[in-house]
Amino acid sequence: MIVVLTAVVAPLGRNQIALSVGLLVLYVIQTSLPYAKTSTPIIAALHPANAFLLFLGAIWVARRSTRSEPAPLPAAPEPEATADAE
Repeated sequence: MIVVLTAVVAPLGRNQIALSVGLLVLYVIQTSLPYAKTSTPIIAALHPANAFLLFLGAIWVARRSTRSEPAPLPAAPEPEATADAE
């Protein structure tokens, strides 16, 4: 939930917000998959695959958010010391 809130507060754009919401949805699915073990074990077997998707999605969101920051401004060049000619 915190990832979604920070994506909304920070000016990162709609794509980053959508990816953050997608991570939240994958997290909710991840926490609910083990409960399906008794009724539908095939669906519960998707728990590791969803964990992998959640992990990759988190890395992707983190990398995109660090790339979307503006590049730091270059330092101003220092004026060259001019020596007076003899």
